[in-house]
Formats: sequence, C-alpha cells, structure tokens
Amino acid sequence: MKKLSFLSRTLESDLVKDGLCAISAIDNCPQSKGLISVAGGMAVQSYLPEEYRRATGDIDLLVSRPLNYEEFKQFSNPVSEYLQDNKYQVDTLKMEGAYGLLIGNNNDRLLIEFSRRNKQNFEKNRKLIERELLNSRRKKVEGREKDYSTLSPEDIALPKLVRSINALKRRPGLGGIVLQYQSPVICGASEVLLERINSLREETFFNIGNLELAEKLRFMSDLYDIRVLSELVGYNKNYMFEASKDWDTLREESPEKDKILRILPDI
Repeated sequence: MKKLSFLSRTLESDLVKDGLCAISAIDNCPQSKGLISVAGGMAVQSYLPEEYRRATGDIDLLVSRPLNYEEFKQFSNPVSEYLQDNKYQVDTLKMEGAYGLLIGNNNDRLLIEFSRRNKQNFEKNRKLIERELLNSRRKKVEGREKDYSTLSPEDIALPKLVRSINALKRRPGLGGIVLQYQSPVICGASEVLLERINSLREETFFNIGNLELAEKLRFMSDLYDIRVLSELVGYNKNYMFEASKDWDTLREESPEKDKILRILPDI
C-alpha cells in the first residue's frame, strides 16, 4: 500500500534513469554480477514504445540470493554510493517481502525494491529464480551509457497471470474487467485503458487502506501489461509453456484460469 503514495513514472523520468544507472553498478561488482534483474512494471516498460508505457511508482528487482537486512545493505551499497555521489538522498527500508532503497530529494522520491527471501524460501524457489535470470535481457538506459538486466517478456507475464487468476478467485466481481482486455489494445484502446488505470490509481491514492480498490488497480494493471506485451513483443510459446510448470496456479485447471487466459488468444 505504501507504494501508492509515490508519484508514478515512466522510463523517461530522469530519476528512473538515474535509478537504473545505479542498479547497473551492482553488475560492476564481481561478487554480485548477474545476480539481479528488473522485474514488474518497469521491466514491462523496457519493451514498449513510450506511448504504451504504464506509469508505476517503483523499480522491482529480482535478486538471486537470500538476504537478511545486513546483507541487503552490503549488497545494495554500490547502488547507494552511486546515487549519493550524484547528490541523491538514499534511505533503506524493510518491507513485507522486500527490502527497499528510497531515493530522491525532498518529496520527489522513487522506491527501488529488492526481493527478500530467507534461505529456506530461496532454496524452494532457486530453480525458478535461476531460470529467470538466465533468460533475462540487457537493456540500455535511455539516453545514457549504462545498461541493465530485465526479465524476459514470458517471465514478466507469468507471475502477473498467476496474480490475476488468484485475484479473480478472491473477487469474482473483477471478472467483467477481463472482457476489456480480450480485444486488441494497440489500435486506439491503449489510451482509454491507461486513462482508466491512472484514474483508479488516483482514487486509490486518496483511499489508502481500501484493499478492494488496491486489488482492482493491480488487477487492471497486470492485465494491461500481459496483453500489451503479447501484442507488441510476443511470447515464446515453448518457453512460456515450460516456465508455466513452475507455477502451481498455472498447472491447475480452474474457470478463473480459463477466463484470464482468454486475453492471450495466441497462447
């Protein structure tokens, strides 16, 4: 919920660009090279033209190692140092399921989230995490010399599919929203859908604590990301099928799964 209080941004933002340049500093450290990749909404944006990008309030990072808080501070130190050298304030945060660096100055802040797992949870998910990092792509920070790693379109979409299916199981009333994403979004519909998402984000901002609104916002955002990646980038069907086996929700049959998958007619 706290993330909703941050200004939503796209990759054109200088603060986002500086954040991504800072993240690339981890790849210059021998002990951490290849251990992170951008996930979530910023990863989606990295594959899309500017007009189709859905603004988001943070940079999500997949981390391929278990971290306690002290280890996180050491691991993320190259990011903090880069940003501090560039005159940014940097604060560390403990959150549920993640550690964070809150970067920026005054009220203009951006959250960088590092996935947080203890050793037991990491070992349980090691195969999935290592596969995702192995199949990640390199992207240039727009207008800068730095580059960074981002997850493949398939590995961005799969957890969003799982989250959408589970959200629909909890809140069947969301089912009507799915119909909006069963038709192409890149032929004029994207502007309308992005406007609806932005409007709902503003409503959610003024109703922090309303879990129903927050879940609806996440549901609409995930469906948009899944569909727009499908249309503008496309998914590798063989990899998508094999990778889906790592997700219990996608291995099981359910009417909610069938309904969500209708937004992907080619899969």
